[in-house]
Amino acid sequence: MNTAKMHSAQHSRSRLRSWTVLGLLALTALLATLGGSPNALAGAEKHEFSSQAAALMDILVHSVYKSQDAFLRELISNASDAVDKLRFLSLTDKSILEANPHLNITITTDAERKVLSIRDSGNNLGTIAKSGTREFVQELKKAQSDSSLIGRFGIGYFLLCFPRGEKVQVISHHFNDTKQYVWESEGSETFEVYEDTQGPDLQRGTRINLFLKPEAKEYLQESKLKDLINKYSEFVDFPIYMSRIETQEIKGDDTDDEDDLKVEDAEKKPEDDGMTTITKNVTVWDQVNTNKPIWTRPPSEVTSEQHNEFYKSYFKQFEDPTTYVHFAGEGNTNFKALVYIPKRPEMNLMQTAPDLDRLPPSVPQLPPRVIDSDDFPLSVSRDTIQQTRLIKAIKTKVIAKTLQAIRTLSLNETAYAPFYKSFATNLKAGVAEDSRNKIKLVRLLRFHSTADDAGMTSLDGYVERMRKGQKGIYYLAGTNVVAMRKSPYLEALTARGYEVLLLDDPYDEHLAESIDTYEDIKLINIAKGKLEFGDEDKDGEELEKKLADEFQPLTTWMTELLSDKVEKTVVSNRLTTSATALVASGDGMSARMQELFETQIKAQVKNNEWMAQMWENAMRKKGVLEINPKHPVIKALLERVEDEKADNDDTRDLARSLFDLALIRGGYPLKDVDGISKRIESAVRLGLMVDLAAKPEVEVKDAPEVDPEAAKKVQERKDKEEKSKEEDESESDVHDEL
Repeated sequence: MNTAKMHSAQHSRSRLRSWTVLGLLALTALLATLGGSPNALAGAEKHEFSSQAAALMDILVHSVYKSQDAFLRELISNASDAVDKLRFLSLTDKSILEANPHLNITITTDAERKVLSIRDSGNNLGTIAKSGTREFVQELKKAQSDSSLIGRFGIGYFLLCFPRGEKVQVISHHFNDTKQYVWESEGSETFEVYEDTQGPDLQRGTRINLFLKPEAKEYLQESKLKDLINKYSEFVDFPIYMSRIETQEIKGDDTDDEDDLKVEDAEKKPEDDGMTTITKNVTVWDQVNTNKPIWTRPPSEVTSEQHNEFYKSYFKQFEDPTTYVHFAGEGNTNFKALVYIPKRPEMNLMQTAPDLDRLPPSVPQLPPRVIDSDDFPLSVSRDTIQQTRLIKAIKTKVIAKTLQAIRTLSLNETAYAPFYKSFATNLKAGVAEDSRNKIKLVRLLRFHSTADDAGMTSLDGYVERMRKGQKGIYYLAGTNVVAMRKSPYLEALTARGYEVLLLDDPYDEHLAESIDTYEDIKLINIAKGKLEFGDEDKDGEELEKKLADEFQPLTTWMTELLSDKVEKTVVSNRLTTSATALVASGDGMSARMQELFETQIKAQVKNNEWMAQMWENAMRKKGVLEINPKHPVIKALLERVEDEKADNDDTRDLARSLFDLALIRGGYPLKDVDGISKRIESAVRLGLMVDLAAKPEVEVKDAPEVDPEAAKKVQERKDKEEKSKEEDESESDVHDEL
């Protein structure tokens, strides 16, 4: 469902990890034992990364993560984990939040210093997994598809900062510790750890300062950061704030404590109250992730208005969805899902999980969707989702629920009509591609019909109206419904009260052939093969035989005359007012398929010799010419043949013209256009009693002589091109000699 949005909620990522993330302080001790030496300069401990750690960094930085924006997503995700852990601890120890009750994440930028900072008010850095770095590198090389590796070792998101930053500084303060520590590295061979005695006291939590490279300055832009937060972290459980500078006019006296407010331009204005107005640049905090994850709530608690608002906001739409599906999958596969059916197909829908975007072939590019599961098997980069049995199970359930919602919508034909107009192509493609859900999709199809001049009908509706003993579901394929309603193939069927489906989409005939049967009822193309109604009796069969014998001289004569064009000529049981009709053989190509081949398929298969030959063979199959024994023209032509007056050009041209009419009214491509035109002109001459040999009077004026100036210009251009070519060849020879 092609072109669609899949989102694995970021807040669930914490539950995918075996350990808490980024134990950089514990990592310091680990890496030091692997190859570091302390350095007491400025009170800092300086360490060297071991060779194993360097290999680890190289893998993570250059091989694992696909998106260059991933660092911000991971920093925010791990900040959310830290805040969530503190929230959990505060449930049993209320004193933790006394100094600062706020649980949030803040993002600030310093354009002058080129620093991007992410701070959380959560627990300090956790503990790294007990496995050594050497083991990590070995496991990572052996199984990069292990979705938990990065989270288990807890350092991946930190290392991926280096492609964007020249230096990373991590400041952390435990809530019950009096000291604050800094971990700092430029991503080369060393890192430092020291007590922070000069920086502002965080009181609690972690602040990561990323000193950006010059080419990464876009991450200092407010719009860029907001776009990434909305794309990857909109549904983090805790508020994410971004700072901005806003100019405000504040009343006060000269002794007011300005705190952290920076005075841009102080302009004192005397007023009656003795107060002055001061223009100041004030730091304002805006929450970026204002939308809430409504899919985590019970479906019964979410209103249609809330769904509409969420759909328009999250998927950037301007109108409400047609309908939606909100459900939770339980059992072996636990997940929550939202699927929105839009009013029209969307192109290039936003994507955050490309691997899951291939949700079924059944309704390509159909629904924007949100699927959240704690059990998603993430790749090592956490950018993509691995295709596993779990994902297949989720796909199956989502498809089933989506088709069920569309089926419910289809019960109201008025509401379903605009949806079908927009998504008919998608549904038809699903019939051809998704064998598992084929019958469900077929029930959603709608077709024009001779039973309704304005609306469309389902196959169920057609079956309900079938006549007793009817042989099958009759259909006719063409390009225009209005023209099809006047087709000679319909004449006997509609005259007798049988309904015929009118298929006007280019690939509808192929679709009908792929369906073949519906509810054990055969789909019958009335433009191919012998037509059977289902109520034939002995009297009817005797009448058909009698007419065939009566018109045998004419059918034999016309078959011989048109032997290069038709397989045979027979008496028709499908015509009432038309004289002739050309019917494709059972394994031949109808007029619609021949037209489709000439206009589209021929170009597509021209480079495939086998396919091209197969289609050409099908095109060469001759059709059957049917004649109407009740038509006066056919009766008159029979008389000429029986009276041996048919052996002349006029009669032969009349017979060929009847074949031409069958071609034209049947919708077949016209190949002998010149011959058809001449025969029509001859018929017009006979009607106006104009001698067939009479020639038109032709008087034409000769064109002027050839313009010598035009010829001169062409020759000059050719001479110039030849001279330029000789100069190029001369330069090439000199170059070769050198």
